[in-house]
Amino acid sequence: MKLRSSEKEQEKLLETQSHILNEAKMYVAPRGRLVYATCSMLPSENERQLERFLKENSDFTPVPVARVWQELNLPPLPPQQSPYLRLSPSVHGTDGFFVGILQRNISFSK
Repeated sequence: MKLRSSEKEQEKLLETQSHILNEAKMYVAPRGRLVYATCSMLPSENERQLERFLKENSDFTPVPVARVWQELNLPPLPPQQSPYLRLSPSVHGTDGFFVGILQRNISFSK
């Protein structure tokens, strides 16, 4: 469906995702975590969205998904090349998924 959407529809989706992230951050306590997940393989919806958010919100830092996975004693995680989790049909036999975990530092941004 994303391949058939227009550039305008894609831009609207990116704006919506950004808005959701910015709304959700208000509910994250100091040292609390914000989990950002999509059913997308597009970097524009995933890594770039988080890069922009982190640039605008210096009180958040990425938490490697592998570390959280291990803390929860889950079965071994597929090897990842970044702090985020990316699953793809061709490599993992799943639909496309992306997960990023961000932790709020002690102080709040304005």
